[in-house]
Amino acid sequence: MKLKARRVAEGVRQAILKNMPKAPSVSVSVTADIRAKAKALRDAGKDDEADDLVFNARQNAAQGQQQITEDQRRIWEENARVRAEATERVLESHPELIEFEEAVARGEKPEIKTDFHKEMARVYTKYPDLETSPDGPLKAMEIAEKELEIRRLRAAQPPAGTPPAGSPPAPSGRPDPASTVVAGALGSSVRSPSGAAPGRRVALTAGQIEIADRLGVTHESYASRVGRTKVLPAKMYTDSRRLPKRLS
Repeated sequence: MKLKARRVAEGVRQAILKNMPKAPSVSVSVTADIRAKAKALRDAGKDDEADDLVFNARQNAAQGQQQITEDQRRIWEENARVRAEATERVLESHPELIEFEEAVARGEKPEIKTDFHKEMARVYTKYPDLETSPDGPLKAMEIAEKELEIRRLRAAQPPAGTPPAGSPPAPSGRPDPASTVVAGALGSSVRSPSGAAPGRRVALTAGQIEIADRLGVTHESYASRVGRTKVLPAKMYTDSRRLPKRLS
């Protein structure tokens, strides 16, 4: 895999060097000042001096231009080397991109498949300067990796309002199944609340349920009172008749 990455990187370097601008011709024009001096010499009958003046001016300009071209060539080659090394490091970190780059080198237009590659494409679109920057692939890789890590962390976060792991469950507003009042055709069956000392189970009749509702007390509370008294107090029943029905 490392050899493949190096081979692709070398192809990148060669492609950059192939596109390096050609050196311009060393034949240059002399300045207007030189032309004026040469004309003055010829008018004075000094043609040889005029020719030497023009020749030396062109030689000096050509040497200066050659030096600039050589410097540009070295810069171009250095940029190609840095770009190739950056490409190789990216491919070593993400070998799934090698097949894509090999297809591009063959002149094909392969499909971008992996999440990382898609993110790299988005980075190049957002920062087009990275396309031509010598170390552009490395910078694009770093940005893409950070973006994917941020998304992964956000996806792993629980929704807002979710209690931390290990914390007791928040009350749901529903009664504990152990203390649920089960209504049936013959009345309600009331159990002791969970965690309380076990006691006997008290069944409320339809009339007792009506009385508890009129008094505004829970069935459990009323059942506990019935369990203690065994006989319904007459006063409680009489008072309940005079109470208005509780709004549900």
